[in-house]
Amino acid sequence: MHSVRALMVGLLVVVVGLAGSACGSSKKASGSAGSNGTTIDAADFAFKPKTLTAKAGSQVSFTFKNTGTVEHNFSVTEANVSTDAEKGASTAVTFTAPAAGTYEFFCKYHKASQGMTGTLTVT
Repeated sequence: MHSVRALMVGLLVVVVGLAGSACGSSKKASGSAGSNGTTIDAADFAFKPKTLTAKAGSQVSFTFKNTGTVEHNFSVTEANVSTDAEKGASTAVTFTAPAAGTYEFFCKYHKASQGMTGTLTVT
């Protein structure tokens, strides 16, 4: 429970910091995944935020929201997660963070053709 509170506080700081970021801007956004209220946006053809952090073994939960015009996907191979969202739809995503390391998250439909990827850093 204590780690959930710490993640929530960290997320609040990130959300406030990202409030002014525009989709597709040259600034890289980052965030902590893991508490209710977190949203990962998929637009054509990028994630926002593009970098996420989590603690090894922690439960990662967020809303995956597709603000794009085509179907998108959120996948992390090492965490055995792959979730689709039709255009305009949102879905809940929950998984256990893998061992400490750096992992790629991606849209399985647009990774190769559009480079739709991001980075999950697990500490």
